[in-house]
Amino acid sequence: MANEQMKEMPLVSICIPAFNNVTGIERLLHSIEQQDYPNIEINISDDSDSDEVEWLIGNSDIDVNYVHNTEKSGLVPNRNAAVRMKSDNAQFVKIMTGDDYFTNTDSLSKFVALLTENPQAAFAFSGTREVVRQGEGAEDETATDRAASDEFIEALQKDYRHLFLGNEIGSLGATIYRASEPAYIFDVKSRFASDMFLYFDILRAHPEFVFTKEPLVSFAVREKRLDNKVEEVPRVSRDYRAYDDYNYMYDKYHLWESEECRKYMIRNVLLPFNRSYAEAREKHISTTEYASEWMAFKLAGLSKENAEEGTGRIQKKDIQVEDYAGHIMRKLTGGALLTTKAEDEINTMVIGWGTVGINWNKKVFVTYVRENRHTISLLQKNKEFTVSVPMEKLTPTMLEICGRQSGRDIDKIKEAELTLIDPEVISVPAIKEVPLTLECKVLYMQKQDLSLFEDESIPGKLYPQDVDSKNTGANKDPHYAIYGEIVDAYIIKS
Repeated sequence: MANEQMKEMPLVSICIPAFNNVTGIERLLHSIEQQDYPNIEINISDDSDSDEVEWLIGNSDIDVNYVHNTEKSGLVPNRNAAVRMKSDNAQFVKIMTGDDYFTNTDSLSKFVALLTENPQAAFAFSGTREVVRQGEGAEDETATDRAASDEFIEALQKDYRHLFLGNEIGSLGATIYRASEPAYIFDVKSRFASDMFLYFDILRAHPEFVFTKEPLVSFAVREKRLDNKVEEVPRVSRDYRAYDDYNYMYDKYHLWESEECRKYMIRNVLLPFNRSYAEAREKHISTTEYASEWMAFKLAGLSKENAEEGTGRIQKKDIQVEDYAGHIMRKLTGGALLTTKAEDEINTMVIGWGTVGINWNKKVFVTYVRENRHTISLLQKNKEFTVSVPMEKLTPTMLEICGRQSGRDIDKIKEAELTLIDPEVISVPAIKEVPLTLECKVLYMQKQDLSLFEDESIPGKLYPQDVDSKNTGANKDPHYAIYGEIVDAYIIKS
């Protein structure tokens, strides 16, 4: 194609944030080389630990603007770095990741046509072909075409805020948008749903969009996964990253102004995470509205429990912590279990000190663990823990093994014959035999200063400096005060 003719075509800036996926980047670059649309630039911001992607680019004939970050920037900053590499004269931005590639040789041409033929639109997206790879060859692939439903498209055309109710736009590779100044980039406060924040920002400024069901891009996955619709992952996945993003999204875009968004926020974010009426009011949700949705939520949970009876699956009853605060405080005097996890190691210990309350406007469990306990070393690696409170009391075996032995020396879970139960929100499991469970994320953790005690008898009695740290009772080590936000609470039903 003549240069003059190519100059008349809009320049498309293909922006690629890379991270440790050289095979995917190679596949993506190959698909770009095959495109029949010539007026492009390729920008790669590489956050990889190794130089494999750099080596790939250096040994390729394809023209790439490439930067290997000297320090790892993280998912969202790396995406923004790739977008900021675009030329000033680029008219369209096409973000692709190492899992994306163009389905056909005319895919990019069709993306460009969506916007050039619809000048009123600033944003376009397509269907996606999900390719599941279970082996090395093409014969080991299965493909499923996915696209936004007609109902979603109709609702999004009426109100861009409908996106909050479920992201059927899909992955970044399925989108293209007009370049602007300042550039549309990812919100640095986002984590789990950074793509949705980008879509929101564009659609809020330019509500008109164009869409095709044709799968112009393919998305490679190694195993079967859920359809890319948020509402198909119940309760925002009970994932605290998702909770933070949806909470921030709701505030940033004033989604309380939409009745549908308020209801979605209550049912799928606030109630599953046991948020209070006070917190609901901060979200511009009335007490009456919250109470009504709470009742429907509880009835739906009861129906689900009834339906699951006899299936053999572990059932959990969601609880409000304040309803069980008295029980928790009474049972702590006889011991509860504090469980931690780092990488593949799980450890539990007996605790007798703790409180349930409100700090920083959050429901918290506060406990105290001595400095040289194995639990502290695990908490420093993964700041999550579960508190398991007995309905009656801990058994003598639990007290002996979990209270007097060290997890550095034995596997307490195995020795005490405890049964681990998958958590709902965090990564640390619950314990079936001790059913009342608080899932907690550390908010604040600090070692006590023994010199600050007003009652001078306490350090001498509880922190004798002539007693070795290995002693399971009083010893010379100060405690760490650990404040954990209670992100879920339930009772495991036997």
